[in-house]
Amino acid sequence: MTAWDTDDYGGIMGILLGIIVLVFGGITVSLVIERRTEGARSGKTLEADIARDANQILDLKSEIITLEKRWESNHQPNLGQDGEITALRDELNRTVAERSKLHSDAENLREDLADFEEDAQEYRRRYRIQARADVIGQAVEALKLPNGRSYRDVTIRKCGPEGIHIHHSGGSARVAYSDLPTEWKDRLQWHPVEEELPAVVQEQPKPEDGKAGPKPDSDRDAEREKEALRQTRIQTARDSMRRYHADYLDARRMASTARSRSLGSDRSVPGSLETWEERALRMDQVAAKARSLFIQARTELATLNPRDRLLSDPRYRLGP
Repeated sequence: MTAWDTDDYGGIMGILLGIIVLVFGGITVSLVIERRTEGARSGKTLEADIARDANQILDLKSEIITLEKRWESNHQPNLGQDGEITALRDELNRTVAERSKLHSDAENLREDLADFEEDAQEYRRRYRIQARADVIGQAVEALKLPNGRSYRDVTIRKCGPEGIHIHHSGGSARVAYSDLPTEWKDRLQWHPVEEELPAVVQEQPKPEDGKAGPKPDSDRDAEREKEALRQTRIQTARDSMRRYHADYLDARRMASTARSRSLGSDRSVPGSLETWEERALRMDQVAAKARSLFIQARTELATLNPRDRLLSDPRYRLGP
């Protein structure tokens, strides 16, 4: 091989190597360019995704703020009112129960009133009998009637259903109750709408042969007065028991209401300078006083009439 040939071979190999280098360089540059292009494209996509996510986050934050405001507007005013609502519900239930009890008490009071009226009528009947019995044999100097008739030296002999029978200076006569003067009508307990006595009250027998007649029964009169006073005290004690019992229940109810209202947001009583707590304490004191007076009236009634039905009535028993 000649030198020329050797040089040609080396040149050819150099050219081939240059071509290979150029090919690989081009491939390398192409790969680098492609990777950069893909990286740039991926970076733009990623930035777009990030921007989109950021917008979604902002939208979610805005929606959360809107929901918080709506919750505060709708629910925040009700916070702390659960206790007050519960107290008002309890008060409503107590009011319904008390109303039912009041209806029952009203029925019982009507029955008591009917019994009292019956007792009062019986008392008036007995008092009328006694009043008319007391005038038998009484001497009256003159009896002037509203119709103009007049009787002198009158002695009352009998009181009957139709009127009084008298003996006077001119003989005997019967005077109807309706014809008597007002003072005598009142004294004899006469009223046109009331029944007259079921039995005639006769004149007491006169003493014979100068013998002394029966003496006035002063002891009996004293006993009647004593019994009348006792009945008055019994009725007063019964009325006091009912009144103080009602006062006690009213005060307890008002104290409970005030104590429930004191748990709410409104601390003061509307239109008053005192707070609900102060009112509750004041009502407790009123209830304690009414309870003490009730016990006194009950003790008085038990002393006067131990078997009085009001003492055993469960409606008039106080708790501890």
